[in-house]
Amino acid sequence: MFFYQIITLFPERYYAYFNSGMLKKAIEKKIIQYSLTNLLDYAITKNKKKKIDDKPYGGGPGMVLRIEPVEKALLSLPYQFPVIAMTPSGITLSQSVLEKLFKDYYDESKEIQGFTFLSGYYEGFDQRILDYLVNIEISLGDFILNSGDPAIIAFIDAFSRMLPDFLGKKESYFVESFRENRIEYPQYTKPRDYKGWKVPEVLLHGNHKMIEKWRYEKSLEITQKKSKGYCL
Repeated sequence: MFFYQIITLFPERYYAYFNSGMLKKAIEKKIIQYSLTNLLDYAITKNKKKKIDDKPYGGGPGMVLRIEPVEKALLSLPYQFPVIAMTPSGITLSQSVLEKLFKDYYDESKEIQGFTFLSGYYEGFDQRILDYLVNIEISLGDFILNSGDPAIIAFIDAFSRMLPDFLGKKESYFVESFRENRIEYPQYTKPRDYKGWKVPEVLLHGNHKMIEKWRYEKSLEITQKKSKGYCL
């Protein structure tokens, strides 16, 4: 079983995600499990107010997450897994990064394994959290989110697909986008003709060698086109 331990200020953000779709099925089949820890439960109480953040030394706008509540929350967890913090300065997430993490941290012989996630807020973490309590920093890309929660959900969604039996059929994973640094070929289904928008003829006649060749060429074509990026 792969276990996701999540430290967050907003546990309710995860309920619908884990209780629907493929993640719900994976939990029922005991492929994955998760726990939610509210960082506010480990806040510093000051003047009857719970505090998890403070002003940055040296001045500047915003507030920074303090180290004490984060460390207490981490120490409270039942499993001491590798700790992942979602930060703008982290390694940009990609399929190759996910596969490297899977190779490094997934061990089929272990009964329970997993990751612990820290969700960032405000202006981010006290740097000592990242230096001394975190093993891996991950970023979704060069843009800013209001919190690390959406990034954690995205990571779990992508990583879980690599776990044995999660997708059901092994080939489902191996034909997806970004395998071998290529985007997946186009897919079509019924009807064959909709408003004059037709399914390519090559897919309709059962010549598997021709279909495989067409899919490979389309995959390369789309990858090349998308690699040029979005230009304003």
